[in-house]
Amino acid sequence: MSLGSDIYTVAAAHAGLKALIDNRIFPIEIPNGEALPAVAWQVITADPNNSLAEAASENDATHIVQFTVLADDFDKIETIGAQLLSAFDNVAVFNSRRARCSNWGDLPSDLPGRYARFYEFTI
Repeated sequence: MSLGSDIYTVAAAHAGLKALIDNRIFPIEIPNGEALPAVAWQVITADPNNSLAEAASENDATHIVQFTVLADDFDKIETIGAQLLSAFDNVAVFNSRRARCSNWGDLPSDLPGRYARFYEFTI
């Protein structure tokens, strides 16, 4: 499996997260006109774990994955964030690696009445 398919599998299996965003989790960006709340994810960095035995591959890399939550209500941002943490933090995601939330913060939004927050996980 790929990192992307593992992210979708974990998100879809988490009842609390699915209840809030349904299937609105997208790679890179949330499409224009998409219903809110929604989540976008992207790989920020991938550090290959090099060894002398073999060449590095995506499967051996440590990834920093950023989730961006977009909603029309700040309370929804916090509720979805709590569910993201519940769904992913310390859960085996990619090649049985445990995801760890390493950082989060609020983001400015270009649109009035829209709120955004990012969460970064090391996987």
